[in-house]
Amino acid sequence: MDKILVADDTPCVLSSAVDFFEDRFETFGAETRAKALAIIGREGKELKCIVTDLKMPDKADGEAVAQTGIDMNIPVIILTSSPEEISAEIAEQCLAVLNKRKASSIIDVKNLIEGIE
Repeated sequence: MDKILVADDTPCVLSSAVDFFEDRFETFGAETRAKALAIIGREGKELKCIVTDLKMPDKADGEAVAQTGIDMNIPVIILTSSPEEISAEIAEQCLAVLNKRKASSIIDVKNLIEGIE
């Protein structure tokens, strides 16, 4: 089973995302930058994808998680309510930047992950 990391500091968002994905993927959840980076360090290239919020609780945390994945050549999807705040440099390197306020976002994420070779 493919492994993914979902990082979000909002408990209900994190648990909902983990519940949604765990039927299809071995899903790790992290509510802090430190926990997300620890999982990335432990699982490394075994991760098929990283799905992260931008603000965890601030922009630097989400960008650090995304950049770590990018540096390890792990596809990154940023799912955020503030897509306009992400730096262009990081956005260009991500698989996708999606607005989590849209109802279809979580399905879009699932479809993107399933499309990764």
